Amino acid sequence: MSEPGDDEEGEPTLGVLGGMGPDATVNFMSEVVAKTPAARDKDHIETVVYNDPKIPDRNKAILEGAESPLPRMIRNAQRLESMGVDIIALPCNTAHYFYDDLAASVDIEIIHMIERTRERLEAQDLSAAGLLATSTVMETELYRDVFRNSTVDLVYPNQTDRLMEAIYAVKEGRWETASEVTDSVVSEFKEQGLEAVIVGCTDLSVLSSDWDLSAVDPTEILAEECVEAVQ
Repeated sequence: MSEPGDDEEGEPTLGVLGGMGPDATVNFMSEVVAKTPAARDKDHIETVVYNDPKIPDRNKAILEGAESPLPRMIRNAQRLESMGVDIIALPCNTAHYFYDDLAASVDIEIIHMIERTRERLEAQDLSAAGLLATSTVMETELYRDVFRNSTVDLVYPNQTDRLMEAIYAVKEGRWETASEVTDSVVSEFKEQGLEAVIVGCTDLSVLSSDWDLSAVDPTEILAEECVEAVQ
């Protein structure tokens, strides 16, 4: 049985550090498949998905000092590396809080989803964008740090607490509640004259198709970057 990345054509293999949460990982993989120019099955990207839903809650770890997800994230990244993948995708915004330590634990690239999102927005000449994200992302300034010297201004919502309600509603499969909350926040951005919103939580990506504003989805951008990197 051949190892990933050892096929006869020598094509690179994508590794996905998933499970944060499982729906977000499935959504990311759907984007990878959709973004791959394939006319037949064998044209798709060889991928190893490590879907580990047992990784401790990122929000509770950062804000409440609960068990850190980093040791398990490092273990999973190293397992992906040992399986022969050439590059790793981390389809979870909040998990990027641990990016530096995680990236240092392996000898292959872990694509930084937030940095790639900033680059895309700057290329579109947008002056400002609203941000939908976890309270952890907001409080740790995770996006703002990456956008600090950017030409794009980030606008935070007034309903951050309600966004967390929507995120956990997605995890619990309560789609109607999640849609109701996010629609309200997006309407707030629209009233402020914004033309775009960053879907800065992968769990919310599944809802973005119903919004009136242009949705800049880091999950979609990450998928495109992964396809480009391994093709």
